[in-house]
Amino acid sequence: MPCKCHQLPDIPSGAGKIMFTFPDEMFRENFVMVLEEFDHIAEQIDELLTVVTSDISLLIRQLCAHQCFSEQEMASINAAILQPGEQISFSLLNKLKPLSRWGGLLAASDLLYVLDNRALQIVFQPLVDVLKGEIYGYECLMRGLRADGSIIGPEVLLEQAKNADLLFNLDRLAREMALHQAVASQLQGRISINFLPTAIYNPEMCLRDTVAWAKNLGIDPARIMFEVVETENVKDFGHLKSILDFYRKKGFKTALDDVGSGYAGLNMLAELLPDLIKIDRALIQNIDRLPIKQSIVEALINIAKANNIEVLAEGVETEAERDYLMAQGISKMQGYLFGKPSAVPQLRILET
Repeated sequence: MPCKCHQLPDIPSGAGKIMFTFPDEMFRENFVMVLEEFDHIAEQIDELLTVVTSDISLLIRQLCAHQCFSEQEMASINAAILQPGEQISFSLLNKLKPLSRWGGLLAASDLLYVLDNRALQIVFQPLVDVLKGEIYGYECLMRGLRADGSIIGPEVLLEQAKNADLLFNLDRLAREMALHQAVASQLQGRISINFLPTAIYNPEMCLRDTVAWAKNLGIDPARIMFEVVETENVKDFGHLKSILDFYRKKGFKTALDDVGSGYAGLNMLAELLPDLIKIDRALIQNIDRLPIKQSIVEALINIAKANNIEVLAEGVETEAERDYLMAQGISKMQGYLFGKPSAVPQLRILET
């Protein structure tokens, strides 16, 4: 069976039939009344409703935009698109997905263009060693490209991917493009790649291509570091640990991003013991003159040192922040003071 992240769903369009299921009878009755507002008559078969429509996508958009349903209610109404001549059967239940997901899929035009056309650009932000005065690696950050060449920000892609249940597809493409574009750009040193742990449901299956790409491109796995992002959304530490264990077993390095931004990040630090932690930029901003931030960062540094974990400060924008962090023993940094993300890798630290 092909991995889920290799597949893109069909976009509902044209005339056809939709089957709906509901959490209870009251939901179903309210839904029938809403359908009548759109001049649609539902046929009830046991607990199911089927609706014939001349425009599947229009009906789904209308239902998703209707004020009668809350976001939570939309997620509890499931729908499946029947193919022409297809009859209701047990196998059709496998096609059911929340109505909100169908709506998210129809609204994800930018994302779907990127995935269909592999229209993802990688930009590289320098990772610097301030003691040595050199760039020792790069973080790979994604940007989408529309057909006209305009940029789609990562926040737009991630939001559409979340709503359309396509995070796994976007995450896989981002990992692939980061490695290939790093080689094409003749990147030297560490290659740091973000990944969404919620997008990986089986490390052995979902990440085997990543291992193959690195091998085929001739990249030493020890140069590659995978950063856990969106730490606040991680609920299953056991699953995340299995992902990091897979990466380590294959020779890659691991990192936690935005450490210090909340309880989840600190808890993961204790549970997972990554190779590196990136101290959240919110803690770094104005750290030279805010004692409370200094106390928190000092505690993180001590924890890292005691457990042989490398520390990097991200979001460094002023010389005063840099100088304070250097005085605390942090030499690895990242931020606009040293260089911004660029499609052409920066070779030297910006003059300050």
